[in-house]
Amino acid sequence: MSYSKLEPVFKNIEEIRMGSPYNVCDLELMGKWIPDLPAYEWQDLFANSQNNRYLALVAWAIKKNNPGFKLIIIDLKNKNIKETERITGCCKSIYWTVSGFSYDISGYISEEDFSNLKELH
Repeated sequence: MSYSKLEPVFKNIEEIRMGSPYNVCDLELMGKWIPDLPAYEWQDLFANSQNNRYLALVAWAIKKNNPGFKLIIIDLKNKNIKETERITGCCKSIYWTVSGFSYDISGYISEEDFSNLKELH
């Protein structure tokens, strides 16, 4: 079954930081049903499932100047929204695979995480 498509429109696109390959922007959704999304800062990336039931969006989740993001999944059949926990790093791409959404990240280890690293000597 194919669903009515929900189309993201990204506006006011700017670099998240000077010289960064990652953007921050405003988001507007176009479609028959428009969900009420949290007031996040958005990245200009998205992916649809093959039948358009699901739309995945990327929301910035910067914590203490350390990059991170959440995936926001909109289900057009059940008319609900779910989000992942914060993922450390920057999302480089998101796409639909046979079993769900997949993403590529540019990883990051914050100074706060240094205490959790294994000491070699």
